[in-house]
Amino acid sequence: MSATAPRQTFLKPVIPFAGTILGGLLPGEMVLIQGSVPSDADRFQVDFTCGSSVKPRADVAFHFNPRFKRSACVVCNSLQRERWGREEILYAKPFAVGDKFELVVLVLKDTFKVAVNGAHLLEYKQRVELERVDTVSISGKVHVEAVGILPSTVEVLSTVSVTNQEQPQMSQKLLQTPVISSTGDLSIPFRGQLDEGLTAGRSITIKGVANHNAQSADDVECNVSQCGCEPESVWQQRHRSSSQPSPEEEALRQKLLHLRLLGPRGDPAGLLPLHGGGVL
Repeated sequence: MSATAPRQTFLKPVIPFAGTILGGLLPGEMVLIQGSVPSDADRFQVDFTCGSSVKPRADVAFHFNPRFKRSACVVCNSLQRERWGREEILYAKPFAVGDKFELVVLVLKDTFKVAVNGAHLLEYKQRVELERVDTVSISGKVHVEAVGILPSTVEVLSTVSVTNQEQPQMSQKLLQTPVISSTGDLSIPFRGQLDEGLTAGRSITIKGVANHNAQSADDVECNVSQCGCEPESVWQQRHRSSSQPSPEEEALRQKLLHLRLLGPRGDPAGLLPLHGGGVL
């Protein structure tokens, strides 16, 4: 199974590099950078900027700057009106000099979340409006094989408030929260983080398409989202209970088992980390 196709790619860009992100960045999208750190590297940086002006210098919404000399660290900052703000420093060494890496930046409405080689690294609260960001820049001592802009795969619907005084309408839509892979890989088998966990009344929605030569649930391409709580009465109306599950219910259970969202007895399964690391 192939991963979700990027909506825009830059292959083997020459460093320093500045590429225009068509349509800007949208919440839920991911920026994937694959490359390697040369053995003599002292630092490199990835910047998400508002244009590519040099004089005056374009505002930098997110400055991501790994440094390797002395105390290895990652410095994050923003530049507004040609003035740097307060640095946020993480003393860590997520990149190994001389090795390849995969850097993923998950774009949220008010936060950038960063993972390196499948392990969550840091979060950076936005100081510049996301709507202004339209350029990704890379400079310093780094080799880059590819840069990809991955679209959000699950639509976020409007939320519905249900109280004791209100009778929910079956046509109303519940809030959907996308289940996202920390590496941007949405192929099957898929493992993803449920940000709020599973609680009573919550449900998992899986949208997929069976391959033409599908023989089992192993051959289904899916999008996964976690939905808001439903009152028990609504759930009972939508899902009639029976002593034996219907063939459709059993098929869905098998899909959930394959996606590692249920344990063998139907209970929620613990999520396994990707590539031995954490998740976004």
